[in-house]
Formats: sequence, C-alpha cells, structure tokens
Amino acid sequence: MREMKTKLVYVLVCNESNYYYEMVAMSLYSFRLYHPTDAVEVVMDRDSYKYIEGKQTSFINDVTPVVIDIPSNYNVVQRSRYLKTNLRQFVVGDFLYVDCDTLVCSTLSEIDSVSADIAMVSDMNRVFPLKNGSRSREINLQAGFSPREDEPYFNSGISFVKDTPAAHHFYELWFQNWQKSLERGVPKDQPALRETNTGLGFPIQELSAVWNCQLGGDNTRCLYKSKILHYLNVLDFGQVKNGILGRIRKRGCVDGVLAVMLQVPRLLFYLIYLKHYIRDSYYRIRNIIKGC
Repeated sequence: MREMKTKLVYVLVCNESNYYYEMVAMSLYSFRLYHPTDAVEVVMDRDSYKYIEGKQTSFINDVTPVVIDIPSNYNVVQRSRYLKTNLRQFVVGDFLYVDCDTLVCSTLSEIDSVSADIAMVSDMNRVFPLKNGSRSREINLQAGFSPREDEPYFNSGISFVKDTPAAHHFYELWFQNWQKSLERGVPKDQPALRETNTGLGFPIQELSAVWNCQLGGDNTRCLYKSKILHYLNVLDFGQVKNGILGRIRKRGCVDGVLAVMLQVPRLLFYLIYLKHYIRDSYYRIRNIIKGC
C-alpha cells in the first residue's frame, strides 16, 4: 500500500449526547485498512479532548490531536463549524479533510497528485444543483448571500487543501463569511463556502465524485468505484445510532462484526439503496392506484 504524503484531517466536537466520536472512530478504522501508518490529525476543542481521554481507548494514540480553545459562547454545532472554517490555520502542510460521517473504501494515495490549491466534489454529486427554488438556494438567501442560479455549489465534507497563500486567504474569508451567516441564524458552513468561492472568482476545482460519494445524491456514477462514502444525509440516523454507532460506544471500539462489515462498505450501501428503492417504488405505485 502506497503511503499518502497528504495528511488526513478530521474535525471532532463530541460529548455524551452525540455520536461524533463513534463516527470518527469508524471512519478512521476504515482508513487504516488502506493506510495503517499514514498521518491523521484530529482537530478538536478542549472539552472534546477531555471527553475522549475519559474513554481510555487507543484512539488518541492512533492520531495526532490538535486541541483548540474556542470561545465559550459557541454551541456544539457552531464549534464544529468554527474549527472547520478555520482549519487551514490549525493544520500545517497539505491535507485532505474528511467529515466524520464517512467510510473509506480504497487507497487514497492518488490525492497527492491533485495540483489545485483547494478541490472539492459538487454537492450531492450533481453538476449544478443550485437552482431557483431549491432548498440550498433558500438557505443561502437566509444567510445573507445572493447566489446566482447554476453556479458551482460544492460539498465541504471532503476537501483537499494545499498549504499555499491562496488557500490560507480562502479560509480567512470563509470564516468571516461564516460569522456573517451565523449572525443571521444560519450555522451551516456551505452557504459561506459558496459565497467565498464566488467572491474570489471560483478558485475551488472539482474533484471526481468518487472522492465524496454522497449517498442520496446523483451518485449512480460513483458508488461502485467510490473512494469515500458520505452517508449521513440518506440514512435513518436512529438506525445508525442504535445499531452501528451504539455498538462502538458499548464496546469502546470497532469489534469483529463491524470490522467484517467495513471490509465491504459499498455492498452494505447497495443493500440500503435496494431497500430505499423498494420502499419508494411501493409508495409511488400506491399513490398511482389511489389516484385512479
């Protein structure tokens, strides 16, 4: 297995009331199947670090923790976005940022050959998803931004970022725009990301969809050869929490059953898609019959 020169980076804000630690633990396990010794940094706030230390697992020893002091006026969701939009100043060197709700399906070494300062995958794996009347557009307007129809709209869940002046400047402006968005009641980071990309003349380059296969999007073209699966938007979180993540919390690690499942994550999600397809087909047919 070829080593990555690019370090992998997570952002983690966690406590007993959420399952973000368990998500990162599972994602990290899937990454280690292909990159057992490569560098991984986890950027977290001090409370999260104390919470993980109290678990007495091997997690901290398998990564490099980057602990940041965040003003106390931010809540859990806001702290996560605070770290994410500031990430370029907290990490030294080129990095591949990966959301916690992800599973690695193959080697990621090819990311080293990307030449862009910043590169991401389009949101929901679509070409131009920002349409008039779309939910994404409504949220951008609520955040105080004026999106143009059909401009690029990226998903920030997987981001390749070089350690260059251009990338540092982008993140500085992204954080400023996120603060403006937060003042208007929108803590999401993607409206501010879109505003920053537009304001700087579209410096974000597009990565292939296989790097961020967002389950529930237009991903029939990327699922079978995906490098990273991004799952939370489509799955019933109650099922994930009570089943997979609850199992990790109870046992303190990825056990043998989950280890086998993580060997074939694509197959797992093909089955999930089949379930959703059957369910949706049933409701469509039922509505047609009712309408007759």
